[in-house]
Amino acid sequence: MTTYDLRTDQITMDELLRHATSETIRVITKDGNILVIEAADEFEQEIAQLRMSKLFMDFLAQRSQERDGSISLDELDREIEEAIAHDKAL
Repeated sequence: MTTYDLRTDQITMDELLRHATSETIRVITKDGNILVIEAADEFEQEIAQLRMSKLFMDFLAQRSQERDGSISLDELDREIEEAIAHDKAL
């Protein structure tokens, strides 16, 4: 990680962003705030796109209202037996 202190370094925004495409950079602003700039990876970009999708967010809201997704072993055994019985009937 490279640090650029804007209180003492002369660097343009274009230069900062160009450096950030290949490495994580730390910027100290003229008023002393510290920022980190780095390229977003594909996974982060996909997450950002999904967060903007009303359809996907509605899907998540619906899923959150459903039961917790866990079932007992007895219930699982019963579901497996029903599926096997259904397959044999075909």
